[in-house]
Amino acid sequence: MSTTGNCNRPAAVPFCSNARPAGFTLLELLVVVALIALIGALGMPKLQIFFEGDALQASARQSIGLVRQSAQLARQQQQAYVLRYVSAQHALVAEPAEAAGAAGAGRQQAGESGQVRSLRLPESVQLAAIQPKERQHQRQRGQEQRLYITSQGYSEPAVIVLAARDGKEQLSLVASPFLGRIKVVEGYADPASAALFR
Repeated sequence: MSTTGNCNRPAAVPFCSNARPAGFTLLELLVVVALIALIGALGMPKLQIFFEGDALQASARQSIGLVRQSAQLARQQQQAYVLRYVSAQHALVAEPAEAAGAAGAGRQQAGESGQVRSLRLPESVQLAAIQPKERQHQRQRGQEQRLYITSQGYSEPAVIVLAARDGKEQLSLVASPFLGRIKVVEGYADPASAALFR
């Protein structure tokens, strides 16, 4: 008697005459590609808003850093600084007030001594306004927008408004001189608001 069973008996193999080969048909692949394209088309605007919003927030953080660096330089050098927007360079530039008021020679000297700091804004971000708190100090249209920092490192109370190019999102940087901080407010912050600088 054999312990392995009947070795003479043929093994039973299932046989199916209409079995499909493994793989995908062209129609199945086309349906998957169409679904991926549809999901991508629906998600693209959300991704664009996400990346533009991220650029706007990064620009706000960098602008705060530029104001703080300028205040520190003003204290160290005991001279007033000015933060201004240069449209030709699409940049915020911080320089000594004397150099900002002078013609090209003064600016060149300031640049050579390393006192000028600048922040180039991304193309997706624009400076909407630099508005001081006091109405009498607000600039007329067409004049350069500026934020003044005293030789003690205090900035004048002002609002710097950054906006996405499409205008859908805005961030306001509120410079409060006596608190020594800059807070970020979503949307446009009115500099005439009394509660804004508390």
